[in-house]
This record gives sequence, C-alpha cells and structure tokens, in this order.
Amino acid sequence: MNRRARLDGLLLLAALSLVAFGLPMVFSASAVLAANQGHESTFFFRRQCVRGAIGLLAMVAAYKLGPERLRRFAPAILIGVGGLLVVLLIPWLRGNSVRGTFRWIQAFGLNLQPAEPAKLALVLHLSRILARRGAAIATWHGLSAPLVLLLAVAGLVALQPNLGTAMAIGLTGLGLFFAAGARIWHLGSVALACAMAGLFRVQQVPYEAERLRSFLNGADTQGSGYQLHQSLIALGSGGLFGQGLGEGMQKFLFLPDPHTDFIFAIVGEEGGFALAVLVLGAYALLIGRALSIAAAQPSRFGALTASGVALMLAVHVLLNLAVVTGLAPTTGLPLPFMSYGGSSLVVNLAAVGILLRLSAERIPSPRPLAEEVTAGVA
Repeated sequence: MNRRARLDGLLLLAALSLVAFGLPMVFSASAVLAANQGHESTFFFRRQCVRGAIGLLAMVAAYKLGPERLRRFAPAILIGVGGLLVVLLIPWLRGNSVRGTFRWIQAFGLNLQPAEPAKLALVLHLSRILARRGAAIATWHGLSAPLVLLLAVAGLVALQPNLGTAMAIGLTGLGLFFAAGARIWHLGSVALACAMAGLFRVQQVPYEAERLRSFLNGADTQGSGYQLHQSLIALGSGGLFGQGLGEGMQKFLFLPDPHTDFIFAIVGEEGGFALAVLVLGAYALLIGRALSIAAAQPSRFGALTASGVALMLAVHVLLNLAVVTGLAPTTGLPLPFMSYGGSSLVVNLAAVGILLRLSAERIPSPRPLAEEVTAGVA
C-alpha cells in the first residue's frame, strides 16, 4: 500500500529561509531611511517582523483550510477582493494617493494592497474553473470565460495605476491557461493584444511613460533612470563576496526605497555574487518543489492550484530581478518574502500554506524495491 505523503519540508525550509534572511536585510536597507524620516532605526524592521508573524498565521490557516474548502470559497474570496479593487477607483472612498497611485486601503492602522490577495484569489478561482472545463480550454469557447475574468482583474489593477502588478497577473494567468491545456497560438494572440493595450495604457500614465522611454533610450542617471543607476552601482560594488552585511553604502539615501522593490540590490552589494546566488537558489528550490507538488496531485484542481502558485512566485521573482539588473523598466514589484511590505508577505506565506497542504495530499511515491523486499522478509 502507498503511504500518505508528508508535507514538503524542503519547500517549507526554502520559504522560511527567505523570510528569515529578508528580515535582517530589511533592517540593513532601511535603518538610515527610518532615521532620516524621524523614526527609530528599527522602525521598518519591527513592522516587518509583525507582518511576518501575521503571515505565518495565514500560512497555518491556509494549510488548515485545505484544497476542498479553498475550492468552494474561491468565488467568494475573489468577489470580496474584487470589490476592494473597485473601491480604489471611487474617488470619495479610495483615500489619498501615494506617488500618484491609489493602491492601498487604510483600515485599523494597517495598509492593505488589494492587488496582492487578488493574485492568489484569482489563481484559486481560475484553477477551479479550468479544472471543470477540462479539454474544452483548448477552444476559444472554453477559454473565453476565464480569459474575461483574468482581463477584468488585471484591468482593475492597471487602472490604479499599477501596471507592473497587472502585467504579473496577466503572465501568471496565461501561464496557468497553458498548464491547463490552452493552445499556444490562442495565448500568443491574447498576449499580443494585451501588450498593445499595455503600451497604450503606459502612454496615459506620465511617470510610466517616462520610465519606458528612459529604458529604451538609455537610462537618465539623474532623472527617471536614477534608481536603476544606483541599483547597478550597488550590484557592481558587491563583487564576489560583498562589502559585508550592514556595510553597504547605497542605503545612505543614494538608492531610493532600498528596502522594498530594490532590496536585491542591497543583497548584492553587502553579500556579493555568492550571497545573491544562494538567494536565487532558495527561490529555485521553492518554485521547483511547487512544480513537483503540482505534478503529483491526484486532482486537476490541486495540480492547477500548485502550478498557479509556482507561476505567481516565479513571475514576481523574474520581473523583480529583471528590473533590479536593468533588463526591464522599473515596475514597482516586490521581491517575494524579502521586500518590505505586509500585503505581499502575508499573501505569499498563505500561498506556501496551500502548497504545504497540497504536498501532504499528493500521491506518494511507491516504496523502493529494496524496502519492499525487506518488508516482505520481515
């Protein structure tokens, strides 16, 4: 008889290692900024610790819920989060802007970025729909309803405006459609149309248009390309083994907001190429284990959910690294588990909880032949 599989310890180790390492990196990257803003040097670090604790509770809660309850609750969760996205478009409800965008809802002294839970809620609901549609997803008729849902959520996020997260949502959704059996040329047509719509939308957002022009024409190191320029300086000055944890210079108000989207630049500066490779290895392990869990699922919903979470994390890691290294225009996407930010950290840890529960319910591998023979002799 096949034994019940245990939860994936390597997956848990990779996720917790990234969170644990991210905390001192947030402190190192933010201490000077906090003092400059009139706070204690540990201000951002302490807040991130609290959010990490909340994230661990969310991970446990997601594990306890299990895939069947998540499948049933997915539509209600998405409707609730979608309602929050709509609130951000209503002038008298959305509150004050942050750098010209409306991405956060303030309640009970906390800031919630609805786009973050929307990503995970969309993965769950799309997995639910795609699991039911089966092979029909290979036709335009079968693809149409989930595609409209994907475009609706990505569109609401793009209107904040938050084009980077909208792009990440779109790429995750298209990847999930491919995993479910959609045809390449269908997805290619959709991707091309979305890219054209995205370019049009960029032209309507002045700071996004300036970022794109700066990227295409060569970074304006004193203007829109200043942050990228400082990021490359940080990475280049790190060398092989870095300047030492806490010893970097870019956090001394040279690199704007080093504790958020550009925290990997501080990792490279203080830990060098060697530490950067270790961090990337942890991400590769986490995403690889998620894909392994997907491949061993007994249900189509479980397989698609695990695949969707793996895609969500992979897209964010790749886009963030592309921005930090100058391979893509600045998008404002956090690095999962490490960047300062409560909504992202809590949602990603909840996603890990889902993966852990799915790993405990996957089809166990048969015992090796030698073990079977030993058991038979006994």
